[in-house]
Amino acid sequence: MLLMKLLLVPILAGWPLAANAVLPGQPALAPNSAPSEYGDDFDWSRKGPTEFLDRLRQSYRAGQELPFYSVHGEHRGWVTEADVPQLLELATSTDPCLAVVSTLSSWLPDRPSTVGHEALYILAGFRAGKYPPELASTRWSGTLEEYRQWWQTHEARSLTRP
Repeated sequence: MLLMKLLLVPILAGWPLAANAVLPGQPALAPNSAPSEYGDDFDWSRKGPTEFLDRLRQSYRAGQELPFYSVHGEHRGWVTEADVPQLLELATSTDPCLAVVSTLSSWLPDRPSTVGHEALYILAGFRAGKYPPELASTRWSGTLEEYRQWWQTHEARSLTRP
């Protein structure tokens, strides 16, 4: 009986039961709609990963209290195979930049990132099929060597396909 009450309370209170659920009286948001309402004003449909990295680098200010960029929604197909070589080159950069956080995250980064780390995070998004691949880039870890090896294997498979 207690379990049933615990399950019914959220339903009776009108709480959303899923990440994409909407509270009563609230408009439903289509995927990737009106991201600027959430602070995400990057043009995901017209600009690519290198422009996004430039934006992160140019928007960073030393001592910034909130050193992150909030991404609204998931961007599928935004990173293409053609972007990978340039992202691997940028992955060596130690230039400071804003970290990336999904608007779905309950945690906010308290430190900036680097262009290199964010380039690898974008590559992780390519591999995952969506960007951002996780809720916060500063809580994600991957190495340049890991992604170089992955790309060499990926390229070799591409060359042997008919």
